[in-house]
Amino acid sequence: MPIDHVLAYRNLKRGKTFELPTGQDVAAFYDIVPRQFTILSKTTQAVDGDDFAYGSPDFALTQKFGSHTPLWYYILKEAQDRNGPSGKHLDKLGRRILTECFVAFLEASPQSIFDSGFTPSAGRFGCTTDGDYNLAMLVRYASVQ
Repeated sequence: MPIDHVLAYRNLKRGKTFELPTGQDVAAFYDIVPRQFTILSKTTQAVDGDDFAYGSPDFALTQKFGSHTPLWYYILKEAQDRNGPSGKHLDKLGRRILTECFVAFLEASPQSIFDSGFTPSAGRFGCTTDGDYNLAMLVRYASVQ
């Protein structure tokens, strides 16, 4: 398969070309201690002078991102380091980004609980006081039902 057909390679190239913020940049923005990761590649030779390699069947450590890990790789590696190879759960930065996206979608939707006039009463949906609720209470309530 030609290198330019490999999605991971294209994502790495796109990130460099458009100077997207790195995982470390975004972590620091959110006051999360940035981490450094390495990438495993299938070759020890670069392709067309690029910093990122792909190709032969022997695996070798070829690129150390250091403080320049692409955000998508940072989130995957962060989850893998927290949970082992399965990477079934996001860690700090991945959770933060996902939560902010989820809340933004809820706030933007005219049918969401934030914009529908929904006001639970005490004892319902995890609320302890009439009208006093937050998303965490509702999620906690939904997870036990």
